[in-house]
Amino acid sequence: MKPETQQKMPPNDTRSTESVFLSADDLSHRYRITKAGVWKWQRQGKLPPADFKVSQTLRWSLAAIEEWEANIKATMPGHRINCLPALPDTPAQD
Repeated sequence: MKPETQQKMPPNDTRSTESVFLSADDLSHRYRITKAGVWKWQRQGKLPPADFKVSQTLRWSLAAIEEWEANIKATMPGHRINCLPALPDTPAQD
């Protein structure tokens, strides 16, 4: 999955974030860390549990990752864990 597909989907997109899964490579691009960093976060319990494993590769649902990011933003305002990018705020209404 390319990093640009990891962004929040527009409201008219019929796909659900529940059906989008991210690999360690996707997460490394998302958080600007190495894949080894992703595995370290996973071992340390800093990431939500992976949803399933496909041929030795863990996959996380985009919905779970976005929920985890929202929880970090809500519980630690202004704090960034390691390389966690600034999360987008709610889009401005025109």
